[in-house]
Amino acid sequence: MAEERRIPGWRYRLRRLLRPRFIPFDGLSLLGYGHGIPRGMVNSIARGDYENPERRAVKAVLRPGDRVLEIGACMGVVSLTAARIVGAENVVAFEPNPQAAAVARANFQRNGLPVRLDPRAVGDQQAERLRQRADRIAPVVTDCGIRR
Repeated sequence: MAEERRIPGWRYRLRRLLRPRFIPFDGLSLLGYGHGIPRGMVNSIARGDYENPERRAVKAVLRPGDRVLEIGACMGVVSLTAARIVGAENVVAFEPNPQAAAVARANFQRNGLPVRLDPRAVGDQQAERLRQRADRIAPVVTDCGIRR
C-alpha cells in the first residue's frame, strides 16, 4: 500500500517538473500546462484527482444510451467521462466562458469524442425546460477556475 502511494507522488512530481502540454488522465489525454488553465487545476489532473466526486457520480449513475447535459462544462472532463459511457452523440455540454470552451473543445477533439459544445449560458427558464424533458436528473455542481 505504501508503495502504491509513492508511485503516484513520483509521477506527479515528474509531471510538474516537465510541465507537459498534455496529461494522461483516467484513460483520457487532457490539455496540461501552457493552455491558460490554472496551475491548481492542472496539478489536480496530474495527481489524478480532478473532479473525482463528479466523475464517480457519473460512472455510478449513467448507463449506455442515457442522454447527458453538462451545464458549465469547464474543461469537459465530466462530459468526456459521460461520453465514454453513453456515447458522445448523447452528450451536450454548455460552457459560456470562451477560454474554458476552447479547452473543452480541444479535449473533446484530442480524445476522439465529438461532444456537442454549446457556448451559451443556461438560465432558470432554460433549465426548467430542460428539466421537464428529462427522464431523471442527477445534479452535480462544480465550479470552473478558468478565467475569461
